[in-house]
Amino acid sequence: MCKYIVIVVMLFSLPALANDAIEIRQADRLASTLLNDTSIPLNESTSVLFDPHTLISGDHEQVLPDYCLLSADAVLNGNLLLLSPRNILCVTDQQKVLESELSGFATVNGVAAVPFDCARTTASGCAEVRLQAGFSVDFQLTEPTTLRIQR
Repeated sequence: MCKYIVIVVMLFSLPALANDAIEIRQADRLASTLLNDTSIPLNESTSVLFDPHTLISGDHEQVLPDYCLLSADAVLNGNLLLLSPRNILCVTDQQKVLESELSGFATVNGVAAVPFDCARTTASGCAEVRLQAGFSVDFQLTEPTTLRIQR
């Protein structure tokens, strides 16, 4: 009986990888954590790396493979910090590489605004933002995509 339980648990925990792909629908969210401290100067696009750990689709959550990177563009534009996801790449336990381009925006606590503390100010306002590793955001996707196996 234990053998059957283990098999059922394994099949349940990896349903999206059965076809070597993970489907992501429009409006799904990728819960992600910033990997390293990052400075973002005013009006300059800065590439930042996140660890996307969970795919949230409505009330359903799916844990992503342990080894994933999400690259995003960060821009400080006046009083707004904009984070836009670009690409995601994951390596599965079976050493399969899945990747996809992304389109969307960052939300924090369900709000489409990223809070920040200004690291450097000028007479005209905030000139630089500093985000610390561990900063968490959800990337809300605006287009469906599929993480497909890299060939």
